[in-house]
Amino acid sequence: SNEKTKTVIIASTHPNEEKNIIKNIKNTINKYDLKIYIAPRHPERINVIKRELNKEGISISLESKKINDDDDIIIIDTFGKLNQYFKISDLVILGGSFFKSIGGHNPLEAANYGCGTISGKYVDNWTNIYEDMIKANACILVNTFEEIDLKMNKLLSSASEMKKLQANALKFSNRNFFKKEKLFQDIEVYIN
Repeated sequence: SNEKTKTVIIASTHPNEEKNIIKNIKNTINKYDLKIYIAPRHPERINVIKRELNKEGISISLESKKINDDDDIIIIDTFGKLNQYFKISDLVILGGSFFKSIGGHNPLEAANYGCGTISGKYVDNWTNIYEDMIKANACILVNTFEEIDLKMNKLLSSASEMKKLQANALKFSNRNFFKKEKLFQDIEVYIN
């Protein structure tokens, strides 16, 4: 794939998020020839996710198998590798945030690697951080799965919009460095 190919990681997802996200961005994935990774919050759900996406006509590879067709969506089925993938991603769609029950996940880790982040609006566990990030134009919150696609298209069709979001995220993450050290110590409190 050419080096302009953008990489998107759909991270820390919970039930019904993967298939709804993929269903809504399927055309955009093809249009921009995106490389897509999915990192579910609970790896034991991988077979279910695989089945759901196969039903949508999507072919899936598992990261651990290492034989990946270029067009496949890759599910990260090994735990603790998220940072490795943030490092190579342009954009993160952060799960646990599209249905009321979970409360969102911490957006600072992705910001730390200069990723643009799109999250759902249910982020009660991290309200203050998200409010600050939005003020700093350092992440995007959406109300619906459909809206992910609109925002993605806006970012993918404009290199400067994408770069601005990424730069703001990195700047925000650096600004919050000392708070972050403390935050990562507290983080296990929120093991959804």
